Amino acid sequence: MMTKNKPGGKIMQNKHFILMLILSLCCSLMFAATHIVCAAGTGDFTEIQAAVNAAGAGDLIVVKPGHYMPFSVGSGKNNLRIQGSGADQTFVFSRAVGNAATITSSTGVIVEGFTFSSANANGISVDADQFHARNCVFADSRDNGLYLYSEGTRYYYVTNCIFRNNSTGITRTLVCYSRNNIFINNDLSSISFDGGIVRSYNLHWNNNSNGTLGATDFIANPMFINLANNNYHLQEGSPAINTGTPGEIYFNLDGTRNSLGIYGGPYAYPNQGAKVPNFVISPNNTTNSNNISIIGTSNTR
Repeated sequence: MMTKNKPGGKIMQNKHFILMLILSLCCSLMFAATHIVCAAGTGDFTEIQAAVNAAGAGDLIVVKPGHYMPFSVGSGKNNLRIQGSGADQTFVFSRAVGNAATITSSTGVIVEGFTFSSANANGISVDADQFHARNCVFADSRDNGLYLYSEGTRYYYVTNCIFRNNSTGITRTLVCYSRNNIFINNDLSSISFDGGIVRSYNLHWNNNSNGTLGATDFIANPMFINLANNNYHLQEGSPAINTGTPGEIYFNLDGTRNSLGIYGGPYAYPNQGAKVPNFVISPNNTTNSNNISIIGTSNTR
């Protein structure tokens, strides 16, 4: 005996499928863990490597201000996000042989808000697809600020970073999207083996070679406040202010067009941006019924 589907049966099945899909996605988000790293000992771990070892795919590692030892990310860590507290506050140095950080085998790893430096190798060496570096400083590395393996059909994304005083800023890649970065004082080149690098809105200054500039790349002094003291804020009138990739998804946190370097774009650390050294509060004394004016002044971004 044949039976007919009830009217709307398929629709109900589709609704159930969509509902289960949504619940599955929500559950995956709910079970993604956050791991806190603090050198002072007030987090879950005191070193980044310990947090990486404990993390699973899709987890978030939040690193508080401080100086940290090198770390490596291996397999089983797809879509891991390692978030520093700003490149002017969170530092990963390698004083011995080796990279400051090494990423292998895991797809979609995001690193943001750090300064990476290696006395004997690379700031970060990456042998994994869909790697993102954003709002980081790569400085004073003997070899490369960022070394990207050119195997297979991998894609890399480097946004709002600063590369300074390395042998080479970025080297060896197939497809890498380099946007809104600043390359300054690199001994050999800002970018090497750059046939697969898609460049847009990058600033180059005082590198031995700049490679092949993108159509919207330019050469100019970025006018940092004090480069010698690692103050990467931009002076008023800097050509790097509001000259990055146009489009709302690239806007600065204040809603203006992207500014190049670590304080620009939507992923700049919330405490970065304009420093306000001078305050005027008036009146000095008041009652509960009076208004108080607080005026801060700054000429940096």
